[in-house]
Amino acid sequence: MDRTASSIPKIALDASADLAYIRTQLQSALTARLQTHLPDALPEDAMRLAIERHITGFLQQTMTYTLKNVLINGLDPRPSDIAKGVQVDPEEFEQHDAGLHANVLKMHATLEEAMTRVATLRRQVPQEVQQAYQPTDPAAVLEACLSGSTDGQGDSVEASDQGGAVQVDIPRLAEVEETMTESCALLREIKGQVGAVHGKVQRANTALAFLSKQSGTS
Repeated sequence: MDRTASSIPKIALDASADLAYIRTQLQSALTARLQTHLPDALPEDAMRLAIERHITGFLQQTMTYTLKNVLINGLDPRPSDIAKGVQVDPEEFEQHDAGLHANVLKMHATLEEAMTRVATLRRQVPQEVQQAYQPTDPAAVLEACLSGSTDGQGDSVEASDQGGAVQVDIPRLAEVEETMTESCALLREIKGQVGAVHGKVQRANTALAFLSKQSGTS
Protein backbone atom coordinates (compact mmCIF):
# COMPACT_ATOMS: atom_id res chain seq x y z
CA MET A 1 0.00 0.00 0.00
CA ASP A 2 1.22 3.48 -0.84
CA ARG A 3 1.78 5.15 2.53
CA THR A 4 1.77 8.60 0.96
CA ALA A 5 -1.61 8.03 -0.66
CA SER A 6 -3.11 6.49 2.47
CA SER A 7 -2.06 9.51 4.55
CA ILE A 8 -4.03 11.95 2.37
CA PRO A 9 -7.44 12.71 3.92
CA LYS A 10 -10.45 11.61 1.90
CA ILE A 11 -13.24 13.90 0.73
CA ALA A 12 -16.32 13.54 2.94
CA LEU A 13 -19.74 13.41 1.26
CA ASP A 14 -23.13 13.25 2.94
CA ALA A 15 -24.91 10.82 0.59
CA SER A 16 -24.45 8.73 -2.53
CA ALA A 17 -26.51 11.35 -4.37
CA ASP A 18 -23.56 13.74 -4.07
CA LEU A 19 -21.25 11.30 -5.87
CA ALA A 20 -23.89 10.56 -8.51
CA TYR A 21 -24.38 14.30 -8.99
CA ILE A 22 -20.66 14.74 -9.64
CA ARG A 23 -20.81 12.01 -12.29
CA THR A 24 -23.84 13.62 -13.94
CA GLN A 25 -22.20 17.05 -14.04
CA LEU A 26 -18.95 15.65 -15.46
CA GLN A 27 -20.85 13.68 -18.09
CA SER A 28 -22.85 16.77 -19.05
CA ALA A 29 -19.65 18.80 -19.41
CA LEU A 30 -18.03 16.15 -21.62
CA THR A 31 -21.15 15.88 -23.79
CA ALA A 32 -21.28 19.66 -24.18
CA ARG A 33 -17.62 19.78 -25.19
CA LEU A 34 -18.20 17.00 -27.76
CA GLN A 35 -21.16 18.88 -29.18
CA THR A 36 -19.01 22.02 -29.42
CA HIS A 37 -16.35 20.29 -31.51
CA LEU A 38 -18.70 18.10 -33.57
CA PRO A 39 -21.88 20.16 -33.86
CA ASP A 40 -23.02 18.78 -37.21
CA ALA A 41 -22.02 15.14 -36.78
CA LEU A 42 -24.80 12.58 -36.95
CA PRO A 43 -25.43 10.43 -33.87
CA GLU A 44 -24.44 7.32 -35.81
CA ASP A 45 -21.25 8.91 -37.23
CA ALA A 46 -18.33 6.48 -36.82
CA MET A 47 -15.89 9.09 -35.53
CA ARG A 48 -18.45 10.47 -33.10
CA LEU A 49 -19.24 6.99 -31.78
CA ALA A 50 -15.52 6.27 -31.28
CA ILE A 51 -15.06 9.51 -29.37
CA GLU A 52 -18.12 8.78 -27.24
CA ARG A 53 -16.66 5.38 -26.34
CA HIS A 54 -13.42 7.05 -25.25
CA ILE A 55 -15.37 9.64 -23.25
CA THR A 56 -17.41 6.91 -21.56
CA GLY A 57 -14.25 4.98 -20.70
CA PHE A 58 -12.59 8.12 -19.35
CA LEU A 59 -15.65 8.93 -17.25
CA GLN A 60 -15.87 5.41 -15.85
CA GLN A 61 -12.16 5.30 -15.02
CA THR A 62 -12.30 8.72 -13.37
CA MET A 63 -15.23 7.76 -11.16
CA THR A 64 -13.55 4.44 -10.29
CA TYR A 65 -10.50 6.32 -9.04
CA THR A 66 -12.84 8.65 -7.17
CA LEU A 67 -14.18 5.75 -5.08
CA LYS A 68 -10.79 5.41 -3.38
CA ASN A 69 -10.67 9.05 -2.34
CA VAL A 70 -14.13 9.80 -0.90
CA LEU A 71 -16.22 8.78 2.09
CA ILE A 72 -20.02 8.73 2.04
CA ASN A 73 -21.37 9.39 5.51
CA GLY A 74 -18.10 8.11 6.98
CA LEU A 75 -18.09 4.86 4.95
CA ASP A 76 -16.34 3.77 1.76
CA PRO A 77 -18.65 4.14 -1.26
CA ARG A 78 -20.02 1.22 -3.27
CA PRO A 79 -19.73 0.92 -7.06
CA SER A 80 -23.50 1.33 -7.29
CA ASP A 81 -23.16 4.80 -5.77
CA ILE A 82 -21.72 6.17 -9.01
CA ALA A 83 -24.30 4.62 -11.31
CA LYS A 84 -25.56 6.87 -14.05
CA GLY A 85 -28.27 9.19 -12.86
CA VAL A 86 -28.79 10.77 -9.51
CA GLN A 87 -29.83 8.28 -6.84
CA VAL A 88 -31.68 10.03 -4.07
CA ASP A 89 -31.62 8.28 -0.71
CA PRO A 90 -35.00 8.10 1.03
CA GLU A 91 -35.33 10.80 3.66
CA GLU A 92 -37.87 11.33 6.36
CA PHE A 93 -38.93 14.84 7.29
CA GLU A 94 -40.55 15.72 10.58
CA GLN A 95 -43.43 18.16 10.50
CA HIS A 96 -42.47 21.63 11.63
CA ASP A 97 -43.62 22.39 15.17
CA ALA A 98 -43.94 26.14 15.67
CA GLY A 99 -44.35 25.80 19.44
CA LEU A 100 -41.27 23.62 19.78
CA HIS A 101 -39.29 26.01 17.60
CA ALA A 102 -40.36 28.94 19.79
CA ASN A 103 -39.36 27.06 22.94
CA VAL A 104 -35.95 26.28 21.49
CA LEU A 105 -35.40 29.94 20.60
CA LYS A 106 -36.50 30.97 24.10
CA MET A 107 -34.11 28.50 25.71
CA HIS A 108 -31.27 29.76 23.53
CA ALA A 109 -32.07 33.34 24.55
CA THR A 110 -32.14 32.34 28.22
CA LEU A 111 -28.81 30.56 27.87
CA GLU A 112 -27.22 33.57 26.17
CA GLU A 113 -28.57 35.88 28.89
CA ALA A 114 -27.25 33.62 31.65
CA MET A 115 -23.81 33.37 30.04
CA THR A 116 -23.68 37.16 29.63
CA ARG A 117 -24.70 37.65 33.28
CA VAL A 118 -22.07 35.19 34.51
CA ALA A 119 -19.38 36.90 32.45
CA THR A 120 -20.44 40.29 33.85
CA LEU A 121 -20.41 39.02 37.44
CA ARG A 122 -16.97 37.52 36.97
CA ARG A 123 -15.71 41.01 36.19
CA GLN A 124 -17.76 42.98 38.71
CA VAL A 125 -17.65 40.81 41.85
CA PRO A 126 -13.85 40.94 42.40
CA GLN A 127 -13.92 44.71 41.93
CA GLU A 128 -16.82 45.14 44.37
CA VAL A 129 -15.13 42.93 46.96
CA GLN A 130 -11.92 44.90 46.64
CA GLN A 131 -13.76 48.21 46.99
CA ALA A 132 -15.81 47.02 49.98
CA TYR A 133 -12.84 45.59 51.85
CA GLN A 134 -11.60 47.83 54.67
CA PRO A 135 -8.16 46.94 56.06
CA THR A 136 -8.08 46.29 59.81
CA ASP A 137 -5.46 45.18 62.28
CA PRO A 138 -4.91 41.42 61.68
CA ALA A 139 -3.92 40.90 65.33
CA ALA A 140 -7.18 42.49 66.53
CA VAL A 141 -9.25 40.33 64.18
CA LEU A 142 -7.47 37.16 65.33
CA GLU A 143 -7.90 38.11 68.99
CA ALA A 144 -11.61 38.73 68.43
CA CYS A 145 -11.97 35.30 66.82
CA LEU A 146 -10.13 33.54 69.62
CA SER A 147 -12.15 35.29 72.29
CA GLY A 148 -15.39 34.34 70.55
CA SER A 149 -16.56 37.91 69.96
CA THR A 150 -18.17 38.72 66.63
CA ASP A 151 -19.76 41.94 65.43
CA GLY A 152 -22.39 42.40 62.75
CA GLN A 153 -26.13 42.80 62.57
CA GLY A 154 -28.47 42.98 59.59
CA ASP A 155 -26.84 43.72 56.30
CA SER A 156 -23.73 45.53 57.53
CA VAL A 157 -20.82 45.12 59.93
CA GLU A 158 -18.73 47.71 61.77
CA ALA A 159 -14.96 47.32 61.49
CA SER A 160 -13.00 49.32 64.08
CA ASP A 161 -9.74 50.87 62.96
CA GLN A 162 -7.42 53.56 64.21
CA GLY A 163 -9.34 56.08 62.14
CA GLY A 164 -12.72 55.22 63.73
CA ALA A 165 -15.69 52.98 62.99
CA VAL A 166 -16.39 52.24 59.33
CA GLN A 167 -19.77 50.95 58.15
CA VAL A 168 -19.32 48.31 55.42
CA ASP A 169 -22.18 46.62 53.57
CA ILE A 170 -21.56 42.89 53.11
CA PRO A 171 -23.68 40.86 50.67
CA ARG A 172 -24.95 37.51 52.03
CA LEU A 173 -24.04 38.55 55.58
CA ALA A 174 -25.76 35.52 57.14
CA GLU A 175 -23.58 33.14 55.14
CA VAL A 176 -20.47 35.13 56.01
CA GLU A 177 -21.40 35.11 59.72
CA GLU A 178 -21.92 31.35 59.68
CA THR A 179 -18.55 30.78 58.03
CA MET A 180 -16.89 33.21 60.45
CA THR A 181 -18.46 31.47 63.46
CA GLU A 182 -17.26 28.06 62.31
CA SER A 183 -13.77 29.46 61.66
CA CYS A 184 -13.60 31.05 65.12
CA ALA A 185 -14.76 27.82 66.76
CA LEU A 186 -12.04 25.92 64.92
CA LEU A 187 -9.43 28.48 65.98
CA ARG A 188 -10.53 28.24 69.63
CA GLU A 189 -10.28 24.45 69.45
CA ILE A 190 -6.79 24.68 67.99
CA LYS A 191 -5.81 27.25 70.63
CA GLY A 192 -6.99 24.92 73.40
CA GLN A 193 -4.87 22.09 72.03
CA VAL A 194 -1.71 24.18 71.69
CA GLY A 195 -0.99 24.12 75.45
CA ALA A 196 -1.39 20.35 75.71
CA VAL A 197 0.81 19.74 72.69
CA HIS A 198 3.42 22.17 74.05
CA GLY A 199 3.43 20.34 77.40
CA LYS A 200 3.91 17.00 75.69
CA VAL A 201 6.81 18.39 73.68
CA GLN A 202 8.49 19.75 76.81
CA ARG A 203 8.09 16.42 78.62
CA ALA A 204 9.48 14.60 75.61
CA ASN A 205 12.48 16.94 75.51
CA THR A 206 13.07 16.43 79.25
CA ALA A 207 12.92 12.65 78.85
CA LEU A 208 15.24 12.79 75.85
CA ALA A 209 17.74 14.93 77.76
CA PHE A 210 17.61 12.52 80.72
CA LEU A 211 18.19 9.50 78.49
CA SER A 212 21.06 11.25 76.74
CA LYS A 213 22.62 12.10 80.10
CA GLN A 214 22.23 8.51 81.31
CA SER A 215 23.80 7.17 78.13
CA GLY A 216 26.75 9.53 78.54
CA THR A 217 27.43 8.55 82.13
CA SER A 218 27.24 4.81 81.42
